Amino acid sequence: MIYLSSFRLSKRKVNNPNIYPYNVFRDKYIEPFVFRPITVLYGNNGSGKSTLLKLMKKEIAPFGTLDGD
Repeated sequence: MIYLSSFRLSKRKVNNPNIYPYNVFRDKYIEPFVFRPITVLYGNNGSGKSTLLKLMKKEIAPFGTLDGD
């Protein structure tokens, strides 16, 4: 599995620095982004990502019934 632990903007020069997105951060120093571990739920529509989150929030019961019904 690949984990992204940090990210920094490239110092590489381009032929035309006036075009997007190269002009957004031109001549600016930005600290490198350092990430903490996160969990990503990735899947096609209908694969159960939202259902899993609802189960974790106890918004729905394990058998698919809404709490309180």
